[in-house]
Amino acid sequence: CGDPVQNRDIVAFVDEPYMKPDPVQDVYTAGSVVEFQVGVSTHHMGHYEFRICNKALDAHVLADAAEGQACLDQWVLQRAPPAADCKPNGPADCQPIDEDHPERWYVPPPNHDTQVAG
Repeated sequence: CGDPVQNRDIVAFVDEPYMKPDPVQDVYTAGSVVEFQVGVSTHHMGHYEFRICNKALDAHVLADAAEGQACLDQWVLQRAPPAADCKPNGPADCQPIDEDHPERWYVPPPNHDTQVAG
């Protein structure tokens, strides 16, 4: 899960495509509410967690994957409270926040048109 190209050959850390720096996409301010678009091709009954790092995830600068992960682990984003007008079975962002894991955005239950893994 998390790898959009399942079962690809293992490559060296410095050759991972997501470890190549690119231009800054956006700048966030602590305490602000941001929105992310996520595409799901097959439902796995899971959740998302979003993290940010204050430096480029560049394989030529980081010693290894653990150093990059340690940076991301410093700033795990938390979900914003649902909108006041949310109702049961409403939009996905209306689901309640898990008090034990406020960083998790759970994938809503699948409907009859949803491709499900397994």
